[in-house]
Amino acid sequence: MTEAIRDYLLSIVAVSLLGAVLMALVPKGAVQKTLRFFCGLLLILVTIGPVVQIDFDILSQSMADLEKESGQNTYEMEIENENLVASLIKEKTEAYILDKALQRNMTVEVVAEVQTKGDVPYPCAVSITGAFSKQEQNVISKDIEGNLGIGIDDQEWIYK
Repeated sequence: MTEAIRDYLLSIVAVSLLGAVLMALVPKGAVQKTLRFFCGLLLILVTIGPVVQIDFDILSQSMADLEKESGQNTYEMEIENENLVASLIKEKTEAYILDKALQRNMTVEVVAEVQTKGDVPYPCAVSITGAFSKQEQNVISKDIEGNLGIGIDDQEWIYK
């Protein structure tokens, strides 16, 4: 492609130089005016020549392919963004629960699950493993339900 553009520009420069040299060699008068007209006409033909040779079917197909590829790239980016947001929500959910457990001097491991409803990911379940009392479990369980929207049925507490 770049070679075609280079050739195109070289042909314009060559015709321009040829016209300038011829204009310098021909004496002023009617012959020079006629030569100027033909040099200008030749320069116009060289300039628009590649435009006339464009295969519009291939150009149309290339544009359709680019649009299709662009749409595919957009779709892939949307999927990647959704996965990134889901991962971030999972991490924030786990960090929130770990912080609540640390406030009560509990040592636990937390694994959160995230679902996507429509385009919005949200925490849907959590598994908490560690040493805790029933009272600590109840307090944190209610906090998880109230602030994160994860119901008690979707919380798995494993005493270790």
